[in-house]
Amino acid sequence: MGAAYEFLFNVDHWLREQKIRQKLTCIDYTETYLGHFGIDGMFMAEPYLKTFMKLFNIHFRTAVGVKEVTANSVILDTGETLKSKFTMLMVPFTGVDLIKNSPKLEAPENLFLDVKASYQHKKYSNVWGAGLAVNVDPPFKPGRVPFGVPKTGYPSDTTGKIGWQCSQSPPRPH
Repeated sequence: MGAAYEFLFNVDHWLREQKIRQKLTCIDYTETYLGHFGIDGMFMAEPYLKTFMKLFNIHFRTAVGVKEVTANSVILDTGETLKSKFTMLMVPFTGVDLIKNSPKLEAPENLFLDVKASYQHKKYSNVWGAGLAVNVDPPFKPGRVPFGVPKTGYPSDTTGKIGWQCSQSPPRPH
């Protein structure tokens, strides 16, 4: 979700450089609230983003999902139709075909691996997962519109190291 704000403000900046921003209406819509970032918010993120949205004249809708995108509009799940000639959507992260094509791994619908704290697969002791491959439960109750939990490079690096260390002397069954 942070990437969506980055994209939005970069587009706004580019439009201003081209001296055409005043001809366009920019609208941000999010499935949660401003500043959620997929992690149930950060201190002062919502008021800061509301201030920036007002400062840059960017309209926003919160707690909405996208029902459909047409050639000239975006239809929100609330029934509101927004005219649009340029639309950028960010969908939740999902796992890869390797996991989808390996049904015995019993991955959840999002196609990430369910692993133990050691990053070892819950069922197969010779399978390890790290970083983006690992299923992460949101640390909060998801709202009306579902979304994925963000994953970044640092946790990927850290889980890879922990998984490797655990694989060197894996926990033994009792």
